[in-house]
Amino acid sequence: MTMPRMAFYNLQGQWDVENYGTPPDVEVDLDPKLWRQGKDSQLEKAVEVVLAELKKNLPPKYKKPAYPNYYGAPKAGSGSTKNERLVEIIAMKE
Repeated sequence: MTMPRMAFYNLQGQWDVENYGTPPDVEVDLDPKLWRQGKDSQLEKAVEVVLAELKKNLPPKYKKPAYPNYYGAPKAGSGSTKNERLVEIIAMKE
């Protein structure tokens, strides 16, 4: 058995102890009948709230940049496709 060796206080300068949870932002009653039917009213409300927030605050859409060209521009008289250029680079290393 162990004994608690620490404690903490909240922003109001009061000691907070065990068995105190975070108060909910939205109160939702848990209906036992719906729960037995496999429905979770708290989860459904959470999804509803998040979807409403997303409609109000759409996440930014980022433009996809062009793919980088690691092969460089083809030299005059060399192969024009990327595969031909890659073969040329490999041959130079040998």
